[in-house]
Amino acid sequence: MLREDARTGAMELFARYPAGHVFPPHWHGVNERTILLEGRLSLKQDGRERFLDPGGFAYLPAREVQRLSCVSQTRCTFYAYWDGKLDFHAAGEAK
Repeated sequence: MLREDARTGAMELFARYPAGHVFPPHWHGVNERTILLEGRLSLKQDGRERFLDPGGFAYLPAREVQRLSCVSQTRCTFYAYWDGKLDFHAAGEAK
């Protein structure tokens, strides 16, 4: 955790996940911004897959299902920022 705004709940953090890690499909009630620092991240949005390499940026809108996985041979390290109180919902939960 780098910072959390006590008033809005917005937060910034660095995260590390091992090579091959697959995040369960999920969504958040707030917008997310991610910058990949190490590794290679697969991101599926709107039926399309794209890849983030170090320095790559992704904007993930609130209430949109996220499908992410670390597809590199090394760990994935990234910076993430949520613009409000972070919540986590499985993809099948009502939005």
